[in-house]
Amino acid sequence: MSHIHTHETIAATYWRNGKYDKGAFRELNYFLRDWRTDDIMPIDPQALDFVHGICDRLGVERKVQILCGYRSPKTNAMLRRNSSGVAKKSLHLQGRAIDFRIP
Repeated sequence: MSHIHTHETIAATYWRNGKYDKGAFRELNYFLRDWRTDDIMPIDPQALDFVHGICDRLGVERKVQILCGYRSPKTNAMLRRNSSGVAKKSLHLQGRAIDFRIP
């Protein structure tokens, strides 16, 4: 994955030997942090499974571009003031949503 705002990239195997890898999740939680505030929230494994499943089905071989992972309450409030398309109780606030695009 590559993050369009921070220009960071990550390649992490988060499922290993039949269970989630805690070390990989620490790296992914940091990578998917609120890039505006640097706040970190554990990302829901199902959100990553969803992104992985889509990429697997489509046969994606290029890096997925991350637009937004976790979003802090401060960032969410700021975005809501500037856009009508931001949910007050966004799943990003809980680490349960990832906005991404496939190049």
